[in-house]
Amino acid sequence: GIRDWSVTGVQTCSLPIWLEAGGLAGALRELVGNWQQRGTGIEFRLDLAGALPALAEAASLALYRVVQEALTNVVRHSGARHCRVGIECRAAELLLCIEDDGQGLPADRPAHQGGLLGMVERLDMVGGRLQVAGGPGRGVQLQVSLPLQEEETKEEEQDDPHHSG
Repeated sequence: GIRDWSVTGVQTCSLPIWLEAGGLAGALRELVGNWQQRGTGIEFRLDLAGALPALAEAASLALYRVVQEALTNVVRHSGARHCRVGIECRAAELLLCIEDDGQGLPADRPAHQGGLLGMVERLDMVGGRLQVAGGPGRGVQLQVSLPLQEEETKEEEQDDPHHSG
């Protein structure tokens, strides 16, 4: 019912303070840096192509959680030696790629289950998409695309001068 919706609404909108302070780029740097320091035997790398655009809070949080979940999966399941997180903006979308050189997904495994299903659901809520590639022995590549909405266009629609009051 309505009460359930408001609870999830609060959870998706309340941003951790560190995410507000340094923005998404700063938060991801810290996340990748923390994993790098843990001595997992995996070399983590973050590639940011230029400055990231200002994203809606829900979108920033969704992207952060997807990276968090993906890196946890790499450490737990992949047996990888290297893991790269790359972010770039192309045209009107933000592209996020997380790839490792681990053992890959088993051939008989459903594409979206467990942690991957959670990622898909998170991204659905903010209009994003997740593609998963990589078979046995070929590592895993997660590709996220998130359309960028321009805040100005929303405001213009609301204050349409053609509507006479």
